[in-house]
Amino acid sequence: MSHTSPFVKSAEEYGRDLNVISNYRKDAALYLHKRTGKDLDVCMEYVSTVTSPGGKFEGEDPTVLCLSKEKPGTRSIVYPTFTEYLQDVVGRKALMSPTMAVYLHPDEHQSLLSTYIANNIAKRSAVKKQKFACTMAGDKQGAADAQILQSTYKVKNNSLSGAHASPYTPLYNKSAHSTLTSTCRMSTGYANANNERFIAGNRHYYNPTLVLNNIVSVVRLADYPLIESTMELYGIVAPTVDQTAAAIKSSTDLYWNSPADDKVIRDLLASLTPIELAAYLYTGDMYHLRAYNNDMVYTLVDTLSTKVTTPVSNPDQYIEAMDEDLVAFIGIICAKELDGGTIRDTKKKNPLAYSVIAATTKHILDTLQHYSKLVEAFWRTESAPASVAGFTSSIRKTVLVSDTDSTIFTVQDWTMWFDGKISFSDKSNAVAAVMVYLTSQVLRHLLAQMAGNMGVPARNLFVLAMKNEFMYPTMMLTGRAKHYASYIQVQEGNVFAEPEFEVKGVALKSSKVPPHVMRKLDELIKSIMDTVISGNKIVLKEVLTEVGDLERDIRKSLELGKIDYLTTQRINSKTAYKKPYSSSYLYYEMWEDVFGPKYGPAPEPTYIGVKVSLTSHNSTGVVEWIESIEDHALAERLRNWLLKHSRQGGLQQIIIPLEIVNSIGIPIEIRNAIDIRKIIYGTMQAFYLTLESYNIFMNDKHLTKLISDTY
Repeated sequence: MSHTSPFVKSAEEYGRDLNVISNYRKDAALYLHKRTGKDLDVCMEYVSTVTSPGGKFEGEDPTVLCLSKEKPGTRSIVYPTFTEYLQDVVGRKALMSPTMAVYLHPDEHQSLLSTYIANNIAKRSAVKKQKFACTMAGDKQGAADAQILQSTYKVKNNSLSGAHASPYTPLYNKSAHSTLTSTCRMSTGYANANNERFIAGNRHYYNPTLVLNNIVSVVRLADYPLIESTMELYGIVAPTVDQTAAAIKSSTDLYWNSPADDKVIRDLLASLTPIELAAYLYTGDMYHLRAYNNDMVYTLVDTLSTKVTTPVSNPDQYIEAMDEDLVAFIGIICAKELDGGTIRDTKKKNPLAYSVIAATTKHILDTLQHYSKLVEAFWRTESAPASVAGFTSSIRKTVLVSDTDSTIFTVQDWTMWFDGKISFSDKSNAVAAVMVYLTSQVLRHLLAQMAGNMGVPARNLFVLAMKNEFMYPTMMLTGRAKHYASYIQVQEGNVFAEPEFEVKGVALKSSKVPPHVMRKLDELIKSIMDTVISGNKIVLKEVLTEVGDLERDIRKSLELGKIDYLTTQRINSKTAYKKPYSSSYLYYEMWEDVFGPKYGPAPEPTYIGVKVSLTSHNSTGVVEWIESIEDHALAERLRNWLLKHSRQGGLQQIIIPLEIVNSIGIPIEIRNAIDIRKIIYGTMQAFYLTLESYNIFMNDKHLTKLISDTY
């Protein structure tokens, strides 16, 4: 990324600062200065004295065990102190991962694998561009071929991590897997924390001490001459003590309640000047900047989200200045000009539209330049979000989904603020694009700081990045991890003519449920999302009635002895199982001994059977089942079989030969014992998970409530 962007500095300006003790003393001195009113230099001298060796609060520099390898093939145990360890890392310009594993600087020793990975990344990037070009051109086969190729390059790179972790491969490197994972997790931690703070003003303030530490750190690192001139230039108003305290409490209320600690925090805020309050609250936080400077932020967002229709005479100049994030941003604003194609396609097919895209690009670049001091003063600062390392325990307001290397967040509240309602208009989409773009640019700076502190050389500093990959106009979340559904409108800057439906999570894509049921689920989810996009309200009674009707179809099918909603299972020969009577083979002999004499023998294993859940899961159920059978000879055979196999205490299911069921249906004796409610729920489980997204919770372990009971 070019260093001319106001969001990031030049790569050479990102250094590392691992001087823990010095930074602690500066923060402690500033805190004392604010709370006592004594001169800052006096406070600094006091802190240095009492924390030095022999001082009242002498710090302990712990000894660490370190495996040192001066050359390949040799390792020795050394015991430096923690600060000596850090000093050695800095002195040698070594790379240090979040796990504190240390590697030689690339200029000293270049890893062959890193070169291999870099080449694969470049190849994958080229193939992905080819895939999107084919997709936008309607070439499904070409897109499928390119998808296979890009996936191959991805697997090759990802497989290295597993190879590093296995002692049975020549690439075994015990520290490499944890280094990779921790770097990914820290990057995602910064992304999540940044998104929460920037979009929702939410900070991970899980204890009072953390709040005090963060206030002091942000205030100390602020550039006040820049902030003062910025506030004057854009007419930014500083928050009051009460407003700042309320902003903090909106975060702390998620974790703790302590009036005494609230007072300590407020007393610290009361000692800050207005410009210091602004420095603290607005750093990395567009939400609270908007809260107390609504008109200024509205103008900024409105200007950035406005399409310029007056063409420019030199469009190529501005198109060539776009990076990937700007391509994605412009693509949403100028979706009509792109008309389902790429910018390159538009240049050939519609030069006027191409010029509009270029003019809009120029307008955005000019606007960002106009607000560059705002970016530098409040968003491109030295202050990182608080408590990134422990962010997995945070309560989030805007991040919907997160994994090892990804974060999915919503800017819905910003579009509602701008439009006054939930809207999917072109302008609303453009406002969403503005917020996503600004958020991702602030993150670029944070990740560059992280890379700098790891010791990454300037030439590779911006390699650590999180790509703005997908834009979802709507998403359906569930209470189960990694289970959601969405429409994909944009992928890596490519705006689709029609959104692509995506479902994630095994329970929402279950292969154990008949395909026609899963298709109905997809249709239901699409219908609900379409209703939201159209601006209409979801009529829950209609949704529930649709689910209830399907459940009634399942019940009717089972009562008629049909198998439309049942799953199948293979029964192998007896020799295929170590314990055949603890396997599905048991049901072959059950059929032969109990039902075969009346309905005919099962095929010789191996064959396919149909699984049927039974109500005879306890001794009472067994007795009731046997008593319900009018064919007394069959009932006696069943009683004897259960006794022989010690199953008189309960039988959960039976597997009926598919060949026989296709001929005669489910025998009446089995129909009497079918656990219809269990089969209904098992078949409809994904529907119940979906309904939980709308705060409809019906599931309990005894299946006392089904949708069809009421609707």
